[in-house]
Amino acid sequence: LDKLRQSAEAIRTTKDETVSLGVIPIFANSVMPEAVNDLRSVRHGLSLNTSVRNTPEIVDSVLFQQLDLGVI
Repeated sequence: LDKLRQSAEAIRTTKDETVSLGVIPIFANSVMPEAVNDLRSVRHGLSLNTSVRNTPEIVDSVLFQQLDLGVI
């Protein structure tokens, strides 16, 4: 939970950087477009790199710090 809080805080305070997200397929076209638009409307300089992956790949990528955040 501490790591999640730290990641959320880093994303919240990041300026002019890229945040990499891993997203499961079910959320890629349903939840994420609106969430990304909302985030970009308040964080104009933030660039998001979103990739669609399955749950094990997202978990591994977050653990190995290849992704900043996983949405499962």
